Amino acid sequence: DGSLLTGDGNLMHVRLIATYQVGRDYDAKAGQHAAVLYATNVQDQDPIQAEKEGDPLRSEQIMRAAVCRAAIHAAAHLTADRLRTDTTAFTREVRLRTQAQLDAMGTGLKVQSVAVGTDGVVWPLQVNPIYVQANKARHDAQAEITGALAQAQSLLSRTAGESSAL
Repeated sequence: DGSLLTGDGNLMHVRLIATYQVGRDYDAKAGQHAAVLYATNVQDQDPIQAEKEGDPLRSEQIMRAAVCRAAIHAAAHLTADRLRTDTTAFTREVRLRTQAQLDAMGTGLKVQSVAVGTDGVVWPLQVNPIYVQANKARHDAQAEITGALAQAQSLLSRTAGESSAL
C-alpha cells in the first residue's frame, strides 16, 4: 500500500516504480546463466493468458515483494525528513537490496531502475494537512522572530546610535 515506517517512527507514503528484465549474463555464484535461472525458478505463465485473466506474472509478483521488502528496510534507516528530501539515496538502497534478494532467490531477474513516483514521498493523507499547518506555523514564527530582531536593532540604533549591539 506504499506505507513505510521511518527510523524516527514516522509513517510515510511512497509509490515506487521499478523496471527489471531477465539477466543476460552468467551468474557465477549460482553456476548458471540468468536466463536458465529465470526459466527454472520463476516459470512465468503465458503473458497473453495472464493479461486476459487479469493475473500478474509471477516475475511481477516476485519483483513487487522484493521491492516492498527492500523499501521497508531502507526506510527504517532514514528519518522522515531525509526520506522526503533525499530520494536518490533511498532508491539506490532499495535497488541494491532488491537485487540482492533476487540473486539470493536465484530468479535471474535484474533490476534496471527504481524511482519514486510523481507524488513523491508524502505524509499519510490524514496527517498531511496538519503537517502543512505545522510547516506554515514554523515559517510564520521564523518570520516574526526576524521581524522583531530587525525592529529591535532599528530601535537600538535610533536610541543609542551606531555603537549599539544586539
